[in-house]
Amino acid sequence: MLAYSPVYGSIVFLTALLCVTLAAWWARLDLIVLIVVAAALAYLAGAYESRNLWDYLIDPLVSVYALVRLLAPRTVLPQPASRSP
Repeated sequence: MLAYSPVYGSIVFLTALLCVTLAAWWARLDLIVLIVVAAALAYLAGAYESRNLWDYLIDPLVSVYALVRLLAPRTVLPQPASRSP
């Protein structure tokens, strides 16, 4: 619960999020802008039970990351040949 306290309903968090989103928009980092806008719209629509914007921003990204890690093929690096005399 401690991790949520600085951002739950904080005007500082909302201001920082707006600044990051505007900077990403200015830098043409469209994916970041899309993620923040989608999270804000889901938050306003009440898509989750949570009333914490942080959950709308982080939870979908963590879920996608976990799915990619689980479904990605395992790559095995070749072991160097042993040099025994």
